[in-house]
Amino acid sequence: MKNTISRSEKKRRLKRLRKMVADLLLFSGAEIAALPVSDSIRRELLAGRSLKGGARQRQIKYVVKLLDEEEIGKLLHHVDTVRGTAHRAKREFHELEYLRNRLLDEAVKRHEECARRGIDWEADWSGDSLEETRRLLPKVDLENVKKLTWLFARSRRRKHARELFRLLRGAKEQQRFDREEIGAQEKPNA
Repeated sequence: MKNTISRSEKKRRLKRLRKMVADLLLFSGAEIAALPVSDSIRRELLAGRSLKGGARQRQIKYVVKLLDEEEIGKLLHHVDTVRGTAHRAKREFHELEYLRNRLLDEAVKRHEECARRGIDWEADWSGDSLEETRRLLPKVDLENVKKLTWLFARSRRRKHARELFRLLRGAKEQQRFDREEIGAQEKPNA
């Protein structure tokens, strides 16, 4: 299965990126100079700070277009440290929501495919979204993920989707806790 992003998800991501660029325009000149972006984007951000109304919106769209051509992982990390934990939590929430939806979509497709063929679909299934989940959240209980996606695909009950999200969020929090614990253990030795 291909890793396709729905148009709605693309629009949501674009909207979040526009919001981030609008917030970047509120940064001081020194803060913009410290951003891990190319000089052309830095110049456009500095130029956009003084614009108002429609011109500002056009500038935001232009900067988003420029950012689309670059790797923005470092920028997101930098903005997370500047904005604080609330922004990071919101971004993680959206990432987990997207992962959950990918899992559920793939499970539903598998269930419908098996129903068309007249095959009984079992809870022990594999797929691209499960591999992505294993890669992103190595400590997640994959058997429980499979079970919840299987239950959702068969019943379409939102209860299972919410339980799956809680499971993914718990694994993400455990991953963050482990990372912070390792960082705390390394600091005294340094």
